[in-house]
Amino acid sequence: MISIIAVLHVIVAVGLLNVWLLRYNKDTSYRGGSAKNLKDEFAAYGLPSNSLLLAVIR
Repeated sequence: MISIIAVLHVIVAVGLLNVWLLRYNKDTSYRGGSAKNLKDEFAAYGLPSNSLLLAVIR
């Protein structure tokens, strides 16, 4: 039987891939500040631009 934790891991992974791959350059209502894409969102939170690269690679 699949454990609840394994199901939650899959849900989180699919959600992250959705944002990083499919909605990277799209404006959504979930973006922080007035960000129009993922790069702007990282800047809105005060994160350095290289942290976006590290987040996507991991």
